[in-house]
Amino acid sequence: MVTKKDTTKPTQRKAPKKKASSAVSTTKRKTTRRTTRKKPESEIDPNGLKPSEIATQKKKEAILEALVSNDFHITNACKSVGIDRKTFYNWLNSDQDFADLYLMIQEQDLDNSELTLRRLRDGVPKLDQDGKFIGWKIRPDTLAVMFHLKTKGKKRGYVERQEITGKDGSSLNVTVQVVGANEEDINL
Repeated sequence: MVTKKDTTKPTQRKAPKKKASSAVSTTKRKTTRRTTRKKPESEIDPNGLKPSEIATQKKKEAILEALVSNDFHITNACKSVGIDRKTFYNWLNSDQDFADLYLMIQEQDLDNSELTLRRLRDGVPKLDQDGKFIGWKIRPDTLAVMFHLKTKGKKRGYVERQEITGKDGSSLNVTVQVVGANEEDINL
C-alpha cells in the first residue's frame, strides 16, 4: 500500500544550540555604543578637506618651494620632496591653482634673470664715499649687451640673420624635387 507523504511544516522551530561553557551565566551581556571622538580644533580643516587631501596640498606647496631652492630643476625638486616627476606633471595638468602658482614663480625667476642680465650689461660701479666713480665691482659684459639687444631690440634691427647667396653675391638658383607626388598634386 502506498502512503502519502506529510507535506505540512512543523510549527515549532528548534532552538539554536548553545556553546558549551563550564559555567552557566544568568547575567545579560552589556551592549556598548560606539561614540565618535570629537576631533580637536587643530585637526579640523576649515575647507572640509580630508587628511589625504591636506597631505597632498602640503606636498604641492613643498614642491613649489623646492623648485625655487633647486633652481627649477624638476627632477631634483621632486626627489627632495619625495614625489615622482609624473606626479608633478599630473598636478600641473589637473590643478589650475597649482599651475598658476607654478607659472607665477617661473615669472619671478625670469625677473631675477633679467635683473642679473641688467647688472652684467651695465656693470656695477664702485663708488667712493662722495658717490664718485672709482672703478668697477663688476665690469659691463659685452656678451650680455649683445644678448640684450638681440632679444629685446629686435624691432630696432638687432637680429642675427644669414643671407645665402651664390658665388660673389649673385642670386641662387634652387630646384625643389618632391618625392612621391604626381605632377597633378603639385601646384607651383
